[in-house]
Amino acid sequence: MPDLTVSNSIPRKLLADRSFLLLLLLALALRLLLAVRNPALLLEDADGYTAHATATLQHHGFVGPFTGQPTAFRPPLYPMLLAAPLACGLPPIAAVLLINLLTTVVCCFATGWLAGILLPARLPTLLCVAAVALDPLLLRYSLQPMTEVPCAALLTLACAVAAGVCQYTARPRTVFLCGLLLAFAALIRPTVLLAATAIWVQFVIITLRAGKPSVTKQTLKSPLLLALGIALGLAPWLARNAIQFRAFIPATTHGGYT
Repeated sequence: MPDLTVSNSIPRKLLADRSFLLLLLLALALRLLLAVRNPALLLEDADGYTAHATATLQHHGFVGPFTGQPTAFRPPLYPMLLAAPLACGLPPIAAVLLINLLTTVVCCFATGWLAGILLPARLPTLLCVAAVALDPLLLRYSLQPMTEVPCAALLTLACAVAAGVCQYTARPRTVFLCGLLLAFAALIRPTVLLAATAIWVQFVIITLRAGKPSVTKQTLKSPLLLALGIALGLAPWLARNAIQFRAFIPATTHGGYT
């Protein structure tokens, strides 16, 4: 029976690959250079995420920055991520840059991991990482308090875990982790819920095929664990909205192309 040793070895190979590390440094250097040349972009809070983070710290809850009242208009996770460095005393410009640089690293790493599973050759993997490092839209949004880069990082990481689960025999906690990552990505950009549904359907198809001619509880374990991870990841947001608004609000009306 195959196991996850191949999948687990990919991250180790990436971290030991000098070319991958150079691409990672290139991605960070480009973003730092652009930030130095145009620091105003880091404060261009068009969607109010920095304002939400500041209001969250001031009111000790997820509230609108102008009303001080509980809100479910913006997705909550990115403002919460920004709130952490702000709470440590960093100015908004540094908080935005820190979060976006960290998620850029995660996005490059996750892309290399996913490519290593789907395209098990070094050159295609490095080309995929280079595409992320040099992508004009990701470069642009790395300099703004926007959700594109953090969402891309979490969604790509979830896809890498899902690909490993589908290709190799995975531990139950790995499938559950995939569900959690999808839920967290959805709390940054709600349209990820569509991707999560598609991945769950794919898990069902794979397990049903594997379980022929009869389907057992063991066969359906992976889709159930994936659904459980997604549900538990979203549970705090659902519970908060149920308490505040007495309504079932799984996603916001903003953040992603609703």
